[in-house]
Amino acid sequence: MWIVIIKYFFQEGDCMKKTKTKIVVLGTALTLLVAGGGAQAATSWQSYNKNVPSFNGYAYSYASKQTGLHGNEEINVDHKSTGGSYVVDVRAERDKGVSRNTSWKRNVGDNVSWTWYRNIVQSGSASYYRLAFSNDVSTPVSVNVKGSFKSN
Repeated sequence: MWIVIIKYFFQEGDCMKKTKTKIVVLGTALTLLVAGGGAQAATSWQSYNKNVPSFNGYAYSYASKQTGLHGNEEINVDHKSTGGSYVVDVRAERDKGVSRNTSWKRNVGDNVSWTWYRNIVQSGSASYYRLAFSNDVSTPVSVNVKGSFKSN
């Protein structure tokens, strides 16, 4: 597509009217490229493989950059396994802004996927999400959790 636009723009023998039209076409194409790139912004999947300490212990994934600055956010989680026959609670935590944390997803076991949807307005720069994992106060062992997540 861009080759066609560039060839059209640089044809010889232009008159002033054709040149103005070509500038408008090229400007529109660049605007669509920039706007389309923003609409498609999403992070790649961030893997986690963490041990959640016993007796109501907490563990955290690495952070995933939130590329959208405001609007409808999605945090997608593909949780593969929770060690043994145990379950954990999971939530997403944002590094800044109001309403930084999602609600807890309770009793997460093996092979579970879900998405949190949020409508957040923030100004300025992008932020980061991480997942927080917690086990029950009665869990006597460290529990391994594995999976991946991303935010848009």
